[in-house]
Amino acid sequence: MSTHQQNEAVVRECFAQATAGNFDALPGLVTEDYVLHPEGIGGAAGLTEMVQGHKSQIPDLSISVDHQFSHGDYVASRYTIRGHHVSG
Repeated sequence: MSTHQQNEAVVRECFAQATAGNFDALPGLVTEDYVLHPEGIGGAAGLTEMVQGHKSQIPDLSISVDHQFSHGDYVASRYTIRGHHVSG
């Protein structure tokens, strides 16, 4: 497996763990200088906070990765988010 494929696999695993609510796994998947664009969310703690907020309104939230592109240490993902919004 190439470095690009490994990096892309880590991003897919990050999506899977976050949407499953396994937030303790995130520090092992993202670095402290991780930034989610365009939101500017930083690190595992920022990602956890963002996903918890989304899941509080979309409890059955799921993400499917449609395409990924990588260059060096950078991975860009195009993904689809599905779920049902709850009022609250």
